Amino acid sequence: MRQEEERLIRDFLIYLKANDYRLRTIQGMKRSLRRLFAYLAERGLRPEDVRPAEAQGFQGYLVEQGRADGRPYTEGSVANFIKAAKTFYEYLRTAGKVTANPFAAVRRIRIPKKIPSNFLKEKEMHALLEAFTRFDRGKSVKEKIRTYKTHVIAELLYATGMRIDEAAKLTPQDLDLGRGVARVEDGKGGRSRECFLTAYAKETVRLYLEEFHGLIFHRLSNPELLFGASADPLGKMLNRRVREACRKLGLPVITSHGFRHSLGLHLLRSGCDIRHIAQILGHERLKNTEIYTRVEKEDLKSVLDACHPRRFVTRHEKLD
Repeated sequence: MRQEEERLIRDFLIYLKANDYRLRTIQGMKRSLRRLFAYLAERGLRPEDVRPAEAQGFQGYLVEQGRADGRPYTEGSVANFIKAAKTFYEYLRTAGKVTANPFAAVRRIRIPKKIPSNFLKEKEMHALLEAFTRFDRGKSVKEKIRTYKTHVIAELLYATGMRIDEAAKLTPQDLDLGRGVARVEDGKGGRSRECFLTAYAKETVRLYLEEFHGLIFHRLSNPELLFGASADPLGKMLNRRVREACRKLGLPVITSHGFRHSLGLHLLRSGCDIRHIAQILGHERLKNTEIYTRVEKEDLKSVLDACHPRRFVTRHEKLD
């Protein structure tokens, strides 16, 4: 990246910090701008050259190119890129470096939401969670500890619908086990919420805190955290253990986020009001929760295909 662009980003980040933007937001803005400047470089454009057509084109570029690992961006992720670019150009306009904000009138692209496949059915989830309760069968002390940690984290995620990064930031002080509540601070979108533990999850976490937390994490640099690790290493550990267990049990392989998806779907199937599910999962917009109704409809189609009395009758047979 050219020195002038680096300077613009640096000055913009200083501006954000001076205006009390949260650190997480500033870091996200920085990543978004690097992607924007990569787009401009491919087209031989300078920041001051961008017009509304190029601004709209950046959105299409994100949808077409996707992430570095090949996965597509969600509609929300693309919107965050555009929001960062819009904020950046508003800063440039205010500073007199451009005459207008080309991102002000960008029309939002609608990306069809993909039906989640990262979930287990109720019996499958029960089998997986039960497997983690048998942590005492590990071949070594280290193996037993890892399985026990997986047991506690998995029960917490499935009980509350937390994201792994939210669970990683928990401290013992965030828990009110008397009420069966875990307080999530600075969740996705900077929102905070209370998550409710099931009776079993509450007792699992209580036993962990009272008997094992100090023993397991006394050598770590951040023992103040409930699980003693940030989201990245904690997520990798959990995903590895879950993947191994799913394969051993012959279940579809899920990730840490699969506990959240599974909870949303299971609550819907149990008759829980979708508005309540949105609150439990911390969805700001109801449409994010409605994706589970699409999964339910797909399941209904499968049931119909499997159970309809005329499922074996073909058009050819009828004509004969």
